[in-house]
Amino acid sequence: MWIATVRLPAALEGELAAGRYAELASLNDDDAATAFARGIALAHLGRTREAREALQKASPAFAAATAVELGYLELNTPDGPAAVVAQMTAYLKDHVEASLLSARASHLLGTAQLRRMRAGDALDALTRAQRTYRDLGNEAGEAQVFDTLGMAHQWLGNETAALVSYAHSLALKARVGDRAGTAITLGNLGRFCTMLGRPDEASGFLNLDLKLAEESGDVRGQARVLSDLADIARDRGDVGAAQEKLLQALAIARDGDLTQLQFEIELNLATLAKDVGQHLSAARGLAGANPSGFDKLLLDWTEAKLAATADRPKAIALLRDAVSGFREADTPALEIDARLALAELLLAGKQKSQAESETLIALKRARERNLPRYRVRIGELMESLALVEGVAEESGKAIDDKPSGTVDGYLIRERLGGGAFATVYRAFDIERGCEVALKVLDLDSRYARTERDRIMDSARLDLEAANRARHPGLVKVFAIGRDTRGNAYLAVEFIAGTSLRNKLDGKPARDPKFVCATLADVAEALAALHAAGVVHRDLKPENIMLRPDGSPVIVDFGIAHIVGRDEAISRGTPEYFSPQQARGEPSTPDDDMYALGVILSEWLNGARPDAAHHPGHKTSWLGGRVAPQSAPDLAGALLDPRGASRPTAAEAAELLRSFAA
Repeated sequence: MWIATVRLPAALEGELAAGRYAELASLNDDDAATAFARGIALAHLGRTREAREALQKASPAFAAATAVELGYLELNTPDGPAAVVAQMTAYLKDHVEASLLSARASHLLGTAQLRRMRAGDALDALTRAQRTYRDLGNEAGEAQVFDTLGMAHQWLGNETAALVSYAHSLALKARVGDRAGTAITLGNLGRFCTMLGRPDEASGFLNLDLKLAEESGDVRGQARVLSDLADIARDRGDVGAAQEKLLQALAIARDGDLTQLQFEIELNLATLAKDVGQHLSAARGLAGANPSGFDKLLLDWTEAKLAATADRPKAIALLRDAVSGFREADTPALEIDARLALAELLLAGKQKSQAESETLIALKRARERNLPRYRVRIGELMESLALVEGVAEESGKAIDDKPSGTVDGYLIRERLGGGAFATVYRAFDIERGCEVALKVLDLDSRYARTERDRIMDSARLDLEAANRARHPGLVKVFAIGRDTRGNAYLAVEFIAGTSLRNKLDGKPARDPKFVCATLADVAEALAALHAAGVVHRDLKPENIMLRPDGSPVIVDFGIAHIVGRDEAISRGTPEYFSPQQARGEPSTPDDDMYALGVILSEWLNGARPDAAHHPGHKTSWLGGRVAPQSAPDLAGALLDPRGASRPTAAEAAELLRSFAA
């Protein structure tokens, strides 16, 4: 329903209020008011390029309102959400008074923040928009905001809050007689139920949406809902029904000249129908000689599915591109589908470790975006891979220092410390009934969405691998997730002790055997970590905790990365860097062994070794050379500038144990 952010002639306002968008779209008058109304109508009809042209023509007369409406069109472009946030933040800073335009601008700002996955900021802006509409008595606008709030809560995994928001939206739309808006909310509910793995309820909502679309003559809505119903039929294994609904949707899209929908439907039909070539060729023709980035992704994704059996290497290459593109475009359902298809092909090609990585990231994404419809397929893949999830994926849990504000989340006890990238708290985990160290990460203000998602994906793989090592000398990681405001966090075992740094007093060790015994335990934990395929990359005294009984525990795998994942972020401490690490070479377990050598030398001698010291000429011990005969000799061997010449973690543990005897 039209939100009257500008004053237009009565005839135009009447047409907009009645939802006569097709009639308005056909107007050719050049005056600003007509151009503005035509732009609004074209946007409702999904004709984005024409809508943008019409609104730009109206801009001189309705600058602020046009900027807001153009912002809604920019949300679907790659850099649009970030630009919209900057523009609307500046506008709202200068226009603090309550108005329909400021409410619509706040709604736009919240939607853009949600697209950027900044849920806390999105909820703030959306709540402000909803309250402004309510205070101004505009129930149509308030209803639209509740729809977006439903999506925000859905993304956070707050199912109850999402359903309440959608229910509130439906109630307001019924009150103001907004049938077209009601259809939108029913569609949202249907898609939500599909994501929740509830196809019967989804079909009920979508069929109601279809009836309203038919009654109002909304051909775009009809084609879209039929496509959604086809997806449900496909998931149920009823290929015939899916194909029938897609053909109905295609006919409607053709009659309505809805090119983008035609393209998407042809691609869906290409994976279902017998005449694959005909539908794929039609889709290519609709995309044109230079398809948009997302259209090319969809084409590649479809070709990958079709090539899966005939040309596995080609399919894998196409799927990798599709996964990356869908992640960049923030289309989680398509990304998960592509990742699982890629995992299945990798497993068939006996590339087990890569298949495991793709499956775990798919699991993470499904949990993060509350998409349980994939649980059966992911579960079957994990069973085939003999893969056990060791780190829980959480979303929507509260982090609070007041018991009344925390039902199933984390109750803050005290702040333990913090740095540039995270703040660490001692907290009580209400669900697990134990104290944890809660590391709340500051990623949103430092990285673009795609970069911080990449960091979180890499961390998830590291944490899973480390947990699978199941060694008492490695800290237990319970969960990775996002709280009610979208902040990323890690919940790990709370070690009620002190760090090894507090044992190093700058003086030579009084009991070298104790040093060797303690670091033998550290080396054994490192051996387990390396066997799991993880390199710590930031081993230092601060990251070795000592339990009350003195046993060491290696902590902070947040910057570690799976061996061979050369795209991982390096946040190490230079004083403990190996020469290879300092040069930015791909990480290997040898880097951790160099760091262990620095720690051993520092503890024995009271100071870190001189950076210019190169002991390799007398202590290297591989290739037939003499093995270290003492702890200082071992420190020298670990500090060998040649990574391959350093003892492994298992070898160092055995030697240290013998020196401690």
